[in-house]
Amino acid sequence: MTTLNKALTRPAAIMGIPLVPFVIVSGTLVLLSVYLSYYLALLLIPAWMEMKAKARTDIHYFGLLWLAFKTRGRFATNRHYGANAMLANRYDAVDVSEFTHKMKLNERITLDKYIPYSSHIHPQVIRNRHGDLVATWELSGAVFECEDEHHLTFLATHLNNVIRSYEGLPVTFYIHRIREQYRDAFEAVIPPKNWGTHE
Repeated sequence: MTTLNKALTRPAAIMGIPLVPFVIVSGTLVLLSVYLSYYLALLLIPAWMEMKAKARTDIHYFGLLWLAFKTRGRFATNRHYGANAMLANRYDAVDVSEFTHKMKLNERITLDKYIPYSSHIHPQVIRNRHGDLVATWELSGAVFECEDEHHLTFLATHLNNVIRSYEGLPVTFYIHRIREQYRDAFEAVIPPKNWGTHE
């Protein structure tokens, strides 16, 4: 049976915090507390709470920070243009006399290693550098507090069946869940000052 490939799954986590930033932050604070002062170990609790709050909103938060760091551009080029300047292509060493030494194309930071973007072939479809077509959809979930268990199970099964129907085809689904803040309240259409009045 053909394996259905899925990517961008949840990273390994401890207490809801991705494993790699958890180990880096905890190890750094423990080493500082051993060599400087044991009271620095008390910073572990607020550090864990802050990291857990960030990961609760988006589990890939720290991965996106690392991606932003890797695509920050070259300092001299960024200072010349006054912005974070990058190229989508990689160039060989070219000596163009009208360019300064700091503007050689082969010294620019490129995106092809981290974001394999090529071109738009449709407003909602992107072709990457490997020739694959990439599209993005947003699925809005149901308000599970107001739906019965049978209807929620039906929706989940229906979505899984749609994904399974592409098994064996050259199609891959990348699933990325994002949690958003939601607040509901009772808001009266009639202003409170008119309550109890009759016309």
